[in-house]
Amino acid sequence: MSYAMEKVCVITFFIVCSLTFLIEGADEDTDRNKDIEQYVEECICESGADPSDAYAWLRNRTYSKSPCFRCFLFCVGIKIGVWRTDGTVDLDGASEHFGSSISREQVAACEALQENNLDFCDKNYQVSTCFDKVIEENALNPKKPIAE
Repeated sequence: MSYAMEKVCVITFFIVCSLTFLIEGADEDTDRNKDIEQYVEECICESGADPSDAYAWLRNRTYSKSPCFRCFLFCVGIKIGVWRTDGTVDLDGASEHFGSSISREQVAACEALQENNLDFCDKNYQVSTCFDKVIEENALNPKKPIAE
């Protein structure tokens, strides 16, 4: 095989790998959004959030600093069972929603950082950003199974 052909093969390989990574990442976001999408319009109306902020978060996990957006997040969190109306995280609901992308211990640690925050909308916002950071770190540094 000539040098030029090897170069084309290597470039093609990297393009295919990159596209595969992007598609798998999009599938994870789609899976994660499945149970959220049905509540977006309702929570926009309930919270008064700007729809563009809500959809930017849904598509890209972009967090607006708007107080209404923070209440939108709290509304969605309650609807999907991650948050309780008393402003605490439902560990069972969070485990069901996030699956293996974040551990129960990591969920509890994120919540503990805001345990004295009495503004439920802000608390949810702060904890949700923590969840996303932890999930991203876990995806970049997956735990290896322990050999038996």
